Amino acid sequence: MGQHFVYVVQAVSPDGDIEAVKIGRTADPIRRLGTLQTGNHRKLEFSRLYQIGDSDADWMPDATAKAIEARLRRRCQKHVIHGEWFGNTETVEGVVKQEMENLPDYLQQESITDLSRRMAIHYLMKDLMGFDPFE
Repeated sequence: MGQHFVYVVQAVSPDGDIEAVKIGRTADPIRRLGTLQTGNHRKLEFSRLYQIGDSDADWMPDATAKAIEARLRRRCQKHVIHGEWFGNTETVEGVVKQEMENLPDYLQQESITDLSRRMAIHYLMKDLMGFDPFE
């Protein structure tokens, strides 16, 4: 079963502006961000990351994450700029924050700093070893 995550990834322009955000879900945030980055010319980073469930969960965190993702996308539908990417980023971020705060307490926001540290280690290993050890 395990854990899943609901996330908001932001696309950052060279001058630091947030151009668009993507709402999604994944079981592996580090790998997902890497996959998204491969197909995007802008720097991508997590602005929000919520853990759904844990390794001892006896319910379905993947189905829960999918339902939360669908609800968030429906709430932000009028801000779609292309595919799964949303404009009006401050409004979208506000909707996500509000919706997630209204969910039960078993949802936790993971520290973006901790995730960034793990991502840095992941990419350092990839550079040093010449291949992705997690693929």
